[in-house]
Amino acid sequence: MNVQIRTPDVRIDQQTKDFMYKKLNKLSQFFDRIIDVTALAKEETVNGKDQKVVDIKIIVPGRVVIGTGQGDSFMTAVEKAVQTASRNLRRYKDKLRARS
Repeated sequence: MNVQIRTPDVRIDQQTKDFMYKKLNKLSQFFDRIIDVTALAKEETVNGKDQKVVDIKIIVPGRVVIGTGQGDSFMTAVEKAVQTASRNLRRYKDKLRARS
């Protein structure tokens, strides 16, 4: 599994990047055939507040699974995005089992 973190126009400290890698590597617990994981960290203004947003794109054979999270810090945004992505991976895995 290849894990990449992209942060265009955003500075993230090493501790936050390590936290992101740790959380993203845990996705392999939910689905063992993950090929690539890419996380895009960015800042957006929502209702006048600066929000941190993390989009996760997971490439598995035959599909791309996406998870998105936002919060006041990148750590909370990553946790929410990983929760969404793991839920979507479980759904995809259940569909594969139902077809078999």
